[in-house]
Amino acid sequence: MGCNVPDIKHTVVFGVPKFPKSLSVIVQRWGRTARDRTITGTCQLLLPEWAFRPKLRGTKEPKNHIKQRGSIQQALEKFINVHADDPQHRDGKFVLS
Repeated sequence: MGCNVPDIKHTVVFGVPKFPKSLSVIVQRWGRTARDRTITGTCQLLLPEWAFRPKLRGTKEPKNHIKQRGSIQQALEKFINVHADDPQHRDGKFVLS
């Protein structure tokens, strides 16, 4: 099922997978990082604006953003927007460690 390259230190996923739009696909791609347990890896997920809920309640957003975000698996949408309602994280920066 692909290559087993142990020394990959960085993995970058651009956008939401086309199909399936699920958290398991993202995690599987991130799983390619730091397979050698002696190194530390960094995984990044770069997403389009539509993947994020509006920062302020009542903010108008384009209908196509709502439609596109609605097509994402619920677990992935929740993961992306884990701090959507937290005022301390409204700058769009979120780091998991």
